[in-house]
Amino acid sequence: MDSNPSYFSNCGENCPVESVSKYDVNNFIDALNSMGEGTYSLPTEAQWEYAARAGSTAAFANGDITENDSYQNPDPNLDAMGWYYYNSDADYSGCYSTSPISNCRGTHPVALKAPNAWGLYDMHGNVYEWCSDGYTTTYGVGPVPDSVTDPLGNPSSSGDVAKGGAWGTSNSSCRSANRYNPDSWDSNNRSIGFRLKWMP
Repeated sequence: MDSNPSYFSNCGENCPVESVSKYDVNNFIDALNSMGEGTYSLPTEAQWEYAARAGSTAAFANGDITENDSYQNPDPNLDAMGWYYYNSDADYSGCYSTSPISNCRGTHPVALKAPNAWGLYDMHGNVYEWCSDGYTTTYGVGPVPDSVTDPLGNPSSSGDVAKGGAWGTSNSSCRSANRYNPDSWDSNNRSIGFRLKWMP
């Protein structure tokens, strides 16, 4: 796209792109799809969570949460799989200083933490990831059985969904089930990036 919109542009070439609105992501998807190399799209919330869990029913893909809503105490399971407030200290120029209460923090290169059982990295923490469907109090508005087996959020909802937690969030925000409702599609938030699905 000829530019890097990331707030953490000094993190490195293997870091997630963040500070992108859903409009930005859709423009990127259009550019990819015009290349004729398959079909790219954002996952639905249900698809994202299914991939993040990788068969697990626990808070994280590798086990339960032990330090709920804590900014000051590490969670051993999350520590192994993701970057979040407790472990996201950064030393590159342009990291985000939250002093005087903490060090400079930010995103980290992908695939430095353990993957889930399906080989997917960074599903917990680093950056929230946009989903394609709209935010509703509970998702699953389609007809049965689709609302059970592959639920969709309301596509006409004024709100949107991002999943996964981020470098500056608490332990519980990185749970597979956690749902974040950004202010709008046009929210260029340094904590939100994206992950695409691809169909040949």
